[in-house]
Amino acid sequence: MGGMGDAKGDVLQAFEQRDGPSVLLSSEVGSEGIDLQFCRVVVNYDLPWNPMKVEQRIGRIDRLGQEAERITIVNLKLVDTIEDRILIRLYNRIELFRESIGDLEEILGQETERLMLELINPTLTDEERDRRARETERAILNRREEQTRLEDEAVNLAAFADYILDTIRDGREKRRWLGAEELLCFVEDFFSQQFPGTKIERKKDIPLSVNIRLSEQARSKLRQFVSVRRPGTPTRLGRHASPVTCIFDPRRAGNFDHSVELIDPTHPLIQWIREKYEEDGHPLHPVSATRLASKEANIEPGTYVFFVQRWTFRGLRKETVLASRALRLGTGEVLNAAASEELVELASRIGDPIPNAANVISDFDAAIEAGSTCEDILDESFGERMADFQADNEVRCNQQETSAVRFAERRIQELRGRLERYREEGKTKPITPTEGLLRKAEEEKREKLERIAARRHTDPSLVQLAAGVIEVVEG
Repeated sequence: MGGMGDAKGDVLQAFEQRDGPSVLLSSEVGSEGIDLQFCRVVVNYDLPWNPMKVEQRIGRIDRLGQEAERITIVNLKLVDTIEDRILIRLYNRIELFRESIGDLEEILGQETERLMLELINPTLTDEERDRRARETERAILNRREEQTRLEDEAVNLAAFADYILDTIRDGREKRRWLGAEELLCFVEDFFSQQFPGTKIERKKDIPLSVNIRLSEQARSKLRQFVSVRRPGTPTRLGRHASPVTCIFDPRRAGNFDHSVELIDPTHPLIQWIREKYEEDGHPLHPVSATRLASKEANIEPGTYVFFVQRWTFRGLRKETVLASRALRLGTGEVLNAAASEELVELASRIGDPIPNAANVISDFDAAIEAGSTCEDILDESFGERMADFQADNEVRCNQQETSAVRFAERRIQELRGRLERYREEGKTKPITPTEGLLRKAEEEKREKLERIAARRHTDPSLVQLAAGVIEVVEG
């Protein structure tokens, strides 16, 4: 339940033990932010009006690490109540417990909230409640049919799946992710520059494990961040002056008790550091010089000048790209994008810093000119990538606009038909609220189209991240 503080971790740890309790009783606070993939049964002793809340609860056990062949969802209900007569039927019709409904979250929230307000109206008869529930079912099923139609049309783009798989494979090969060692170096580098009073001591017996004692100023800043942002993962780093043991390797996290904190990109410490860098707007190391052995770099020995930019494109979606270019001094050979990225990545990961780098470069003017050449090539590539993004964004906006108009028009026509039927039957009482629903549907359509129109305009940005020299030596 809420308000347990660190005791919540003790309860969860005891529950996970094979000789511990076999049942965990939880309030709604347990529906998010905890991992229970070692369990295989969820019992809902209440049914929320919004099905997405039930989906969240199921997500506590239906997640990576679940080893059971089947998970069981049990719903308790009181006979002859609204839950029994309407909600269970509604949940079954949308197949909540058989497939993901994430894309339907918006309409489910709206429709079930509207249904809730109607069902608790004491003036309605049981027949009228059933009719309102059937109307809600139809609205949700219409949305599902529309989604299915769009997914069927997307089959024509099946070839795009090969591109996605190739991109994932390429990202793995080029290490386009933040590994545990890089994350630890990221933290050490931040505190050495920003809060030098912080002590980070690597534990020799456990790889990628450290004791962190934040300085008083760092603790204060982290506490302030947590109180404002309220991240989902708790941390003791901002609350205690004593050292906190932290591990950066998720593969070893299961070997420690809850007092040891796993530091991953979602941890409050990393989120705070990231926000601090974004606020400051200063690059970490804008200029560097490193040395690599040719056998590690798989490239000819020589001195290479490199340039790195970050490209961001915003439209209907957001895309961020790290772009690199490297040029070999003396020959003027320009490495292609993939080779440049691989060289810069290797240098940042395993390269040795070159002290007094100015003594290594015999022709400084040539190095500066090579850097300018790399920058010019990247600028030109940025323009080409921006044109591709704008064309793709226009296609996506057109698709969303078509979908939004079709869905809204179907809803509007349904309400207009309902109004016409009420007037023909002489039912004046439901006319006013139905007219209100019609106005709301027309307004929602207008707002959706305005949002799509606003995102047709793409917002590109280019940031110069880093430049420097990589010396590749024989060996």
